[in-house]
Amino acid sequence: MRYDISNIGEAIRKVQREHEMSQADFADKIGANISTVSKWIRGVNDPPLWGLLAICEAYDVKLTELVRPIKPKQEAMKVKR
Repeated sequence: MRYDISNIGEAIRKVQREHEMSQADFADKIGANISTVSKWIRGVNDPPLWGLLAICEAYDVKLTELVRPIKPKQEAMKVKR
């Protein structure tokens, strides 16, 4: 199965805001640098797997709340366009 990470920055920002944390505190809790988290949120860089798993563990969210599975029909439609 493939995953859509096009909105990963928005999903990370949503988790941060739901927990009413600054980017610095959010980054510290997952063991990341604030500039790294900022780049994830702004879409400059995609978070690595360790970052996604750290967010899931620290903030009790499911991975599918951050990334969306691409269903076979959706994948076929993207290829046709």
